This record gives sequence, C-alpha cells and structure tokens, in this order.
Amino acid sequence: MELAASVEPLNSPLAPFLTPADLEFFRFCQSEYEERQRDNNSELRWSVSLTNPRNRLNAWKATVDRRWRIDGCAGLGRQLFAVPLFMGPNLPVKRIDVILPCPSRYSPALRRFLRSSCLFSMFSPAINHLEICEYVIQALDYWSSKQLYFQEIYHQLPFGSKIIVEKLALNIENSTLRFLPNTRFGEQLLSAKALQKLWGISTLAWPDVIALEELQHRVQLNGNVSVVQLPHKSEPFIFKTNTRSMKHVYHELKILLMLEDHPHIISKPCFVVTVQDQENSPSKIVGFLLEFHSFGNLRDAIESGCEISKELKMKWARQIVQTLLDIVQSPAGFYSDLKPDNIIFSRSNRNIIIIDFEQAGNWDTFQPPEIFYLNWMDRLSGMKSVSFGKREQYKALVQANIPEPADKSLLYSNPEHGYYDQWTSLTRFQKEAAMVYSFGKILWCIFEECSHTCNSSDEKYEAKVDLQFPSFLKTPTTIRDLIKKCTLGAPEWAPREEIRIAYEGSVFLPVSALGKGGVETEISPQEAVDAAKLLWTHRVAKMEDYVKAKTRWIQGNPETGDEALLGYPSRPNLTEVVLILQEEGVDEK
Repeated sequence: MELAASVEPLNSPLAPFLTPADLEFFRFCQSEYEERQRDNNSELRWSVSLTNPRNRLNAWKATVDRRWRIDGCAGLGRQLFAVPLFMGPNLPVKRIDVILPCPSRYSPALRRFLRSSCLFSMFSPAINHLEICEYVIQALDYWSSKQLYFQEIYHQLPFGSKIIVEKLALNIENSTLRFLPNTRFGEQLLSAKALQKLWGISTLAWPDVIALEELQHRVQLNGNVSVVQLPHKSEPFIFKTNTRSMKHVYHELKILLMLEDHPHIISKPCFVVTVQDQENSPSKIVGFLLEFHSFGNLRDAIESGCEISKELKMKWARQIVQTLLDIVQSPAGFYSDLKPDNIIFSRSNRNIIIIDFEQAGNWDTFQPPEIFYLNWMDRLSGMKSVSFGKREQYKALVQANIPEPADKSLLYSNPEHGYYDQWTSLTRFQKEAAMVYSFGKILWCIFEECSHTCNSSDEKYEAKVDLQFPSFLKTPTTIRDLIKKCTLGAPEWAPREEIRIAYEGSVFLPVSALGKGGVETEISPQEAVDAAKLLWTHRVAKMEDYVKAKTRWIQGNPETGDEALLGYPSRPNLTEVVLILQEEGVDEK
C-alpha cells in the first residue's frame, strides 16, 4: 500500500474504527492494483510507461544552476522546506514552505514516476534527488519566473506563509501554485515586555533582541529548527520557532531562562527574535537563537559506524541520568522528550548536552505506556469515526487520569509545566518513573549501538537498525538487567506481535511480506490495510486494559496483576539508577 498522509490513519490507533473504502487514496490504489492483476498488458501499463512519449521525465530534471533548494520535509511528506536560492546570498528567514496535494489527486503516470510516497519516511536534504523534489524545484522555478515582482511579494509575506501546490501536471507549465499568507499568525505573538511580566523575569536576565530581518538562512533542519547566520557574527546559530503555534516555543523559552547554567543542558538563548506585527505596534517575539553545536547528536554518532568504547558509553549514560536527576530538582520538573536526536555533543571530550525543553511529545517507542496509551485514548475520545458509546467510555477514563486538561487553543497561557496533559497530570513519582523508562530505551540504544529501537512504522527514521528492542547482543549483563528494570511495563516485553507494519521504500506492508532483498510478493492495498487494522485492534485492546488498570491504581482499588501490567510502580528512581551506574566499575574519562 503506497504511503500518503491521507492513509496514515489506517496505520494508527484509529485504524480499527475506519472503513478503508471511505478514503479516496485507498480506493485509488486498490482500483489500480485490481486493474494490473486483470491484465498485465492493459492500457494502464502503457499510460504509465516510460516509453510513452507523454511520460518522459527528462524535462523534470533540475538544471545544474538550481534556483530553488529543498532542505527537508515534514507533514507526512506533504510539507517541503523550499529555499529560493536566487534571492541570495543573504537568504531571508521567512519559513515559506511548499504544501503538496494528496497523491490521490495525481494522475497514475505522474504519481508513479514522482514517487511522492518516498517523502513519507525521508526527511534529510537527500530528498532533493527524488523525482518529486526535482519536479517541485522545476515547478517553483517556472512559476516564480513568471510572477511579476515575485521577490517583492515574497519579502512582504507574513512569516510562516505557504506556497500551495493546487495541481501537478505532466507538463510543468500546466501546474498551479499560489501563495497562502499566514495572516492570523500575528494574533498569537507576544512582546518581550508582556512575557517578562507574565514570568516575573527582569530585563537584566533577558537575552539580547534581534529583528527577524537580520537573520540569514543557512539550512532548515526540521519543521521548527533551522541554522541561521547573523551579519555581525562569524558563528552560526540555531533558530527555534513554530509557524503554527508559538505557545510551545514561549514555554521552552521560559524554561531555558529559569534553568541554572548546566554543563549538560543547552545554554540559555543568545537572542530572542522579533517581528513587527503592525506599524507602530511593539515588536513581537517569533522565536529565539541558541548556540549551534556542530558535533552532531547521538543518532549521528551511532549511525556513523565508528566504534564506541564501553568507557565512552558509560560516560554518556552517567551524564544523561545525572542530568535528568538535576532536571527533576529544577524549575522544569521533568523532561519528556528524551531520544537520540535530542542528545547532542559539546566541543570538548564528547560530553552530552540535552536539548528541546518544550515539554511536549516524543516518539511512542521512547515514551512509557502510561503516556502513549493515555495519549491514544485521549485522541480517540474526540474522533467521530469511533462509536458514541466507545467515545464516552474513553472520555470518562481520560477524565479520571487528567482531571484538569490544559488549554487547547493556539494562544499562550503561561502554564507552569507546559501543555502535555499526559505528563503534567502525573505525580512527581510518576514523572520520574516515566523519565526512567525513556532513559532505559536510550541506554539500550547506546550499548547496542542502534539509533532507534525498531524497524517499523512506530518510529520515523531513514536508516534501519540491525537489532530491535528488547533483543541484546553487545550490552553487559548488569546493564541489561538495569534496562529491563527501567522499562518495566513496555509492551515489547510481552510476546512479540504476530503482525508488524513496516515502511519499505514508498509502501507500508506487513513485515511478513518482506524478504532479505525487499518485498517477496506484491500484496494488495486491501491486504496491507487488513493487516494494519488487525495489528491496531490488538494494540487498542491493550490500551484499554492498561488505562483501566492505571485508573484503578490511582483510585486506590487495584486488582491482582495491575502492578505488573503497569510497570511504573516497580521501576527504580533516578537516584537508584545513578548508583547502579556508579557501581558498574568503569571510571569516567
């Protein structure tokens, strides 16, 4: 089954409650599959054949002198970070991304040869060489060259505006693109004075202020983070923002300003970045600049293939867990986003630095079940595809676990510990147990030298791992025992699921359909979706059992077996983990 944002719900907790035939792209893929099965020499094959003159792709290849660049993508492959190189060398920081239509709106020939589904599981600048990106670059080039005063219009657009691709055609000249101004974005922005008053922070403790117009774009790393240059500085900086809602960015800014300097926590912001929302109005904060560390993150270190000594692994493990303990005792109170991408390295001696203090979400595989199961249930309780009776049951269970949910609007409301209800509703003991779980997963990644925990649709990755949690090959026995204790309650410790779903190239399919060389046999979209629905039916049943057990536990009437199912009441605390690692007997160097 080809990947597309419109079929992602079929590989999510919502899958058991959906009818695939109601989804246009599923019907499109299934119809094409059935036609191929009926007649391998059908007109369909000619209509999508490269030998058909109408479908030749030479015209789509970008010229050597590229006028646009794609830095990466987000939004399940439909949001491209497009950079207008012809406006350089000092490129403006505007965050004007390109939004692609759903592949169901492409012709069969165009969809097959553009391979837009590959964007679903690729994020790095390497996507520039995909056919879909070559096509978009040429379409942007043609469209922008035909627009009168394009550069003037581009500069005047509000920060975070979009370029909407309404139609893709075999002939690029017939494609349709347009600007979509982000006109309401300014309504959620706050001034430095307003935030200082909310937080009780004096101007003396406030970073320097710099206008957005002074920033020069270098590269977009993900949807919220880019590398920028300042005209009066030789070193680059990290620019953190959010073009949809600034409330998480404001919360992180507050946390970073309130934290004491720490050798293993990202330093306080160097600048806050402002825009002039309206003429004669105070400048509003649109993000902040952090020190740029060029030595990569834990994922990069593992995927490099370089040997990592046991001494270095122990050093990283001790630094991470001690830093987590320090965070618990700080104004932040907890850290919810521990994963290899958020552990970077300093210039000296490869010491770790923890980044990203939005106190928002994480990949489910690095979050404990008491977080992600409740998150699933909360989402399902508001889905119309779920029956009314089931929604009411879920709402009652969520209410029992999250009695005071955070404000759901896009506007910043100055919460003490952020907007992630599944974390903020936990007691201090429960928060620490959840952090210990995430540390257990990180400990496994470090000692098994795997950049993520599984080759399946549960994580977003580009490189595959040779081993999957909770298997062990390289980890010492003492550390294995510690990982097992830290990750009590992990569903992976139960018997392995008979069905798993993987992203293989541009398709998702049952892992059983994969051989060493790739896909063994072609399966129909219906077969892929049936496997996904069965998988998620089992997972949703486990979710219900877990949340019911957690509800009984917090209400003081647990049943036999609840403690073992939940796991978190029996995990060690961070202090105990620190002591275990100190007793391992390898001196930190």
